[in-house]
Amino acid sequence: MRTVWNQGAPSTSIPPIKEAAFERAVRLRKTMTPPERRLWSRLRAGRATGLKFRRQQVIGPYIADFYCHAARLVVEVDGARHDARGPSDQRGDAWMQREGLRVMRIPAYLVVRDPDRVAASVMERAQELVRASQSTENP
Repeated sequence: MRTVWNQGAPSTSIPPIKEAAFERAVRLRKTMTPPERRLWSRLRAGRATGLKFRRQQVIGPYIADFYCHAARLVVEVDGARHDARGPSDQRGDAWMQREGLRVMRIPAYLVVRDPDRVAASVMERAQELVRASQSTENP
């Protein structure tokens, strides 16, 4: 089995991505839900701020809906694929937090109702996290 290294991984302790996870992420990118597509179009348009988001990003054993490496921020749109936060979501959140990532969960109906506002909130949170990390690196 071919191994794909985890690009943008938060630490070197994260194991390599198995080909199956990588292929699943590619499939998920092609079959994003309507709320995910709406949010993605706005996050992608926000690159002018210097923040780059990736969609359906493999991070360790999980696939995040969106990930900003600079902010170490994972964004999950909860809806059709994960109606209720089950044990799997809780385990994923806990794992990501142990790896030093922040997880932001957004109900799909909010993205449908006001995608611009949700995207602005995500970008604002990412910028806060980047500023906070820069201030601790350069006191």
